[in-house]
Amino acid sequence: MALTSTLYHFVIDLSHVDRGAYTSLDLRVARHPSETERSLCARVLAYCLYFQDGIAFSKEGIASKDEPALSVRNATTSANGYDLWIDVGTPSAERIHKASKASRHVVIVTHHEPRLLQDTARARSEFTDSKTSKRSRSPPRFSRP
Repeated sequence: MALTSTLYHFVIDLSHVDRGAYTSLDLRVARHPSETERSLCARVLAYCLYFQDGIAFSKEGIASKDEPALSVRNATTSANGYDLWIDVGTPSAERIHKASKASRHVVIVTHHEPRLLQDTARARSEFTDSKTSKRSRSPPRFSRP
């Protein structure tokens, strides 16, 4: 028998002074059986840090290969366009490349060692250099929220 997801309930009073975001969030977030608690917390924190109208968790959760963990869809373009693509963890170079083509802004929130993400970024640079397509719009930047 397959393991099922565990549903967590978060009640958050969000106060982001710099952006003028003041709201109460009542989130119900499913934790995939293979997902760690650190990853779940990172997803919820990313939701709060980048909160804006239209932000949503992916429908398939972390098991989705084609969707970001969190996103804001672009209402003015095609159904596959994103204004914001947020991945949690350490995505592959190919996934970062795909995200940079599908979205105006890409954010990666990691709960792992930041060095792993920097290694992935270097691999991504090599990956995009080997392709004939354009490089992404901006080089990767690493900062802590």
